[in-house]
Amino acid sequence: MRPIFWAIKPKSYIARTQEWDEFPNGRWGVSRSAAFGEPEQYYLLQKKLSSSNEEHKKLWGQEVVNYGQVSKVFTLYLQGKIRKYPFSEGTPLQPETDTILEPLIAMNNNKLFTINSQPRVNGVASTDPKYGWGPKYGYVYQKAYYEFFVPGEMLEALIQHLERYPMITYQAINAAGEDRLNVSKDDVNAVTWGVFKGKEVIQPTVVDHNAFLIWKDEIFAQWLDPWAVSYEPASPSAKFLQRCHDSLYLINVVHNDYVNGDLD
Repeated sequence: MRPIFWAIKPKSYIARTQEWDEFPNGRWGVSRSAAFGEPEQYYLLQKKLSSSNEEHKKLWGQEVVNYGQVSKVFTLYLQGKIRKYPFSEGTPLQPETDTILEPLIAMNNNKLFTINSQPRVNGVASTDPKYGWGPKYGYVYQKAYYEFFVPGEMLEALIQHLERYPMITYQAINAAGEDRLNVSKDDVNAVTWGVFKGKEVIQPTVVDHNAFLIWKDEIFAQWLDPWAVSYEPASPSAKFLQRCHDSLYLINVVHNDYVNGDLD
């Protein structure tokens, strides 16, 4: 079981947890432990293997000075036209992303910069080529989930919209730690689970507020490194990406009705 946030950065998750001497029990208790710290070895490895600044510019633009250019990078990644972008480790998108690709592109074209998502799944066979996982003779379930950056000036209107739906839960936070949420800070929400022959219910991913606080530091940092550092320090691109880091909110949204509820 792990927080869903690290689905796009599995190497970072492994680096953070490789020294754990026990597996979490029931809820995601270990996220509150000092052992869930900064993955120094991971960052050193990433620096060693990182592409040159010139390669980054070829992928992400010779300049990035407005939200339209940010949208283009996110959209090209979703469409498979660039192999990596600043917020993942270069791992390919999951096949299930195809089913929500249209709303994801629409979101990114409207200043909702998506980094993580999954569609609603209700009792699909575990052998299904698109949604399945785990052993044979089982069924898998998912709640619809989106995680994205949003400009601070759009946050209030977005929250007012989300509050119209009682089955939706959300957590929003900026780099400074200012947050808006409609869940308890101790809540842990299962968003993926499976039921298999002769086994207990398997719950591999959760949305955990305390883990979200740790995750936000890691993912906000990507605006600066590797993205902003790809440009000259005093350049308009570096300054704009610093402003993105400082002013955007990161929000995760879960539709808890996995039978009828969707986010698209």
